[in-house]
Amino acid sequence: MNLRDNNCLACDGSGLLMDDEQWHYVCTVCEGSGIRSLEMKEE
Repeated sequence: MNLRDNNCLACDGSGLLMDDEQWHYVCTVCEGSGIRSLEMKEE
């Protein structure tokens, strides 16, 4: 399995999201880990 397969799709594995004014926030999907959990994996 490729390591990229586990990256959070919302933040692309960075753990941060950016708004339109370039402010960075902790990703609310992966809670900042950058890795998607088993519940989020696509079948």
